[in-house]
Amino acid sequence: LHDHELLHTCFTQNIDTLERRAGVPGDKIVEAHGSFEGQHCIECRSEYDSDKMRHALKTGEIAKCPECDGLVKPDIVFFGESVRISSLLFNCITPFHTRFP
Repeated sequence: LHDHELLHTCFTQNIDTLERRAGVPGDKIVEAHGSFEGQHCIECRSEYDSDKMRHALKTGEIAKCPECDGLVKPDIVFFGESVRISSLLFNCITPFHTRFP
């Protein structure tokens, strides 16, 4: 759809980055539950390097923030966590809501 200029937005609940790997541009994707595309410290919110996270996952190490020594987690919503409505999701939904009350 994107290649034919027919894709406005791709809403997904997938966290596996499948849409990105299929070629959908990141600016067209709204990931309701986040994705493994990024990861941050749960304490100071510093971004964590993707290669370091992959290494930690492969070796069983616990990913720690180099800034504050806090734990690092992928930017996904785990079971039991609240889904945060991102500004991107809100801005995508608002035009539809006003057209279809």
